[in-house]
Amino acid sequence: CQAIKEGNLESFIDVLDINTTSIINAGEIQLAQRHVKSWIAAAKKSGFSFIPIEHLRIVFHIQTERQPRLSAKEFSKELSQYGVNKTRGRPHKSRAVRGVKIEWKIKVSELDDMINTYLEDEDMVLLHGE
Repeated sequence: CQAIKEGNLESFIDVLDINTTSIINAGEIQLAQRHVKSWIAAAKKSGFSFIPIEHLRIVFHIQTERQPRLSAKEFSKELSQYGVNKTRGRPHKSRAVRGVKIEWKIKVSELDDMINTYLEDEDMVLLHGE
């Protein structure tokens, strides 16, 4: 929650370092990695992201490996308890959902390093919005 409030994108990067070969929940890890990559692209394009609560929950569970897993309602309640303000918004021109707007606070050079390190050729579409 602190990383969300501070706009600390670096706190989520460890998800991208997980090797998904021969891991039972590889699909969910890859989904979390796609979410974090989209946050990197959004930070580069506009400096902020509107992130649906469910995307945050997926990344949270991959990072913490928390068992038992929190339901969507429990996770949303935890966010509120830690002062993360939720609102309705439209991520990527889709339907309105409950989520969190995060203003990313990161140096351009660090962001460029993330892009060069973690975004592959097929991820570049995130940067160009195609």
